Order: sequence, then C-alpha cells, then structure tokens
Amino acid sequence: MFTLVVEGWRFYAQSHSIVNQFQCLELLKRGDVRLFHAEAPHPPPGFLKVGSWKAARGLLPAASEAAIAAIPEPPAGLVPDATFRVAIPYDFSPAPHGRTFVYAVAEGKRLNQYMVAGNRSLPEAVGADVTVITPSDFSRARLLASGVPAHRAVVVPHGVDTQIFRPSDDSGRMAQRRKRGFAADDFVFLNVGALYKWKGIPSLLRAFAAVAARHENARLVLKGIDSVYGSRVAVAAMMAELSAAERLATEGKISYRGGELSYGDLADLYRSADVLVSPYQLEGFNLPVLEAVACGLPVICTAGGPTDDFTRDGFAWRIDSDLVVLDNGSERLMPDPDHLVHLMEKALEDRSFRSRAMATGPVFVAENFAWDKVTDRLVDVLRGR
Repeated sequence: MFTLVVEGWRFYAQSHSIVNQFQCLELLKRGDVRLFHAEAPHPPPGFLKVGSWKAARGLLPAASEAAIAAIPEPPAGLVPDATFRVAIPYDFSPAPHGRTFVYAVAEGKRLNQYMVAGNRSLPEAVGADVTVITPSDFSRARLLASGVPAHRAVVVPHGVDTQIFRPSDDSGRMAQRRKRGFAADDFVFLNVGALYKWKGIPSLLRAFAAVAARHENARLVLKGIDSVYGSRVAVAAMMAELSAAERLATEGKISYRGGELSYGDLADLYRSADVLVSPYQLEGFNLPVLEAVACGLPVICTAGGPTDDFTRDGFAWRIDSDLVVLDNGSERLMPDPDHLVHLMEKALEDRSFRSRAMATGPVFVAENFAWDKVTDRLVDVLRGR
C-alpha cells in the first residue's frame, strides 16, 4: 500500500483546488493508495489578485464532496511514502519523510520568484529530493528556464470527468439554450476563466465587436469567477476601454456571468454555446479548453501555447501568434487579432465545424485525458516509476 499525503486546497473555484479535488476523487477509488489530506493555508491577501477567497460548496455532487471532506488528516507520527503539494505560493522544501512532489505552473518566460514560498530563486528553493509536476510541455520548458533540473520536472496533464463533461443530444442542447435566453439562430461564442487581461479578453472583446458589426446573430458569453478573482470588475474595466463604435456594435450582445456554477451546470453552459474562444497570452494549461472539447464544443485558441498538447485539427482552430519578450523581460504569446476575427467569422459561417468537433473531440479526451487515465500517470510519477 502506497501512503500519500496531499497538501492542497478543497472547495474553492480556483484551478489548484479544482485539480486537487478531481485528483483526490480518483485516488480514493484506487485500492493501492492510502490517502491523507492536509489543508494548505490561503495565499497572502492580494496574492495574484486573488479576491475574497470564499469557499464554494455544491460544485460537485454531494457524495463526491462528502468523500473529499472525509479524507483524513495525516496523524502525528505518520511516515508517508510521498507528499504532494498543490497550492501557491509553491513550497519546494523537502517534506520530513518520503519523497516530495510539488505541483507548479510557469506561464511566462520564467517562474516569478514571488510565486515561490520564501521568495527564493528556483535553483535555491528546489531541494535535491523534490520533483516538480507541471501540466504541460509549455510550462515545463519555462520551469527549466527558471532553473529546475530537467530530471526533476515531469509533465502530468490535467484531466476531465467525462461523466460530467460530455456531449448532449440536440434536444438537450436546445433546452439549455432556451434556458439561457438564446434565440434559435443566435451564434454563441463563449469564454470561461479568470478573465484577466492576459487571458486575452481585451482582444476577444475587440474581435467580437468586429464580428458583431457584421453578424447580427453573434453573441458573446463571458463566464468569470467573482468569488476568487473579482472578474466582474476586471471585465467592466476592459469593456470601458472599447471605442464608442465597438461598444455600439456589441450593445446587448455580450453577457457576463460571475457566480459559481456546479460542474454539471458548467458543462451545460459549454453545451449551450457554439464555440469556445480563448485567445490567451499566458496559460500553464487552460482547463476550460479541455472541458469544452469533452462536451463536444469546437474551440478557437492561441497557437504555440500549452493547448497545443491537447488540441487537434478535428475540433480546434489555432490563432496565429508570436512569442514576444516585453520590456520587463517577461514573455507573452500575442495572438494575431486579424486571424482571430477571421476564425470567429469562419466558425460562424461553417456550421459543420461543430459536427466535426462533436464527433472527434469527446472521444479524444476520453481516450487520453479522462481523470482516471491522467491520475494513473500521476501515481506512476509519485511511485518513482
């Protein structure tokens, strides 16, 4: 029996917490893992612009949340085989016993030092017996540039619960569209996430304005997370930066939703849309893209980033982008704005894009990125295989 202590967050609508919960649910199903959980402290006030940090129950089915809540704390004197940390700031110090694994994501050119507990450089912080687990090749390359030795940085991707995030039939989809007030001929673009500027929201708003000026049935839904990121305020500020002509073109065509949704309701939102659009500049993985694909939704996303790991031509179009080094030395992917507009209009006019995505996307995710499969990979890494 392999004894594992997870140090992470539960019951928050934040990516580290989401990943931790789904991984824990899969670990609980295994007969070869004895699991304990220690709740990690909240990040410092204002860290990464994190908002009020309110717990959100009801995101998972009640039985799943009860199972997560019932994971015992590690008792005094426990000597685990491994400790796995899934929280920020990243604590790379060795655990008292067993091997130490730390989940970490680097989105820019390097992992910023303030993301490391103790505000230390990575070569100084990562102990000789610590392995860093990251969800994409893109993130791993930036961890290596930050000073993590190559043999101590391992890719284990995120996954999707394919019982929750799955396609629906046409009648179910239309029912969800009616529930959300979409007309039968509305074409709904969707973006889901923290909605920071570096998620590409300003370029998405401008591109949508160009599309909406020529297509009366175009709609844009922005799904943020008010309780953690304060997305509503951020979106309002970005909307205010649009020109008068852009605001006129988008009037009545953009809707914002910032409350927590259960993962089942989030899947319904994906299924009610026509295309997910994610013109991100910075990402370590981009879980909403994978969730959307699992629901049969086609996606438009930035080329050259972490989504290259799990998008394919059958269900995804990639926006041409350049990797740009900014004046402060940081790095961003810059999607081509004209190509973004072109792909959005192409999706609006090519109704077969959705049919192809429905046929190929969910199968690809189920075969490669279901949580049980990626958790098998995680356990192999934790066991040192």
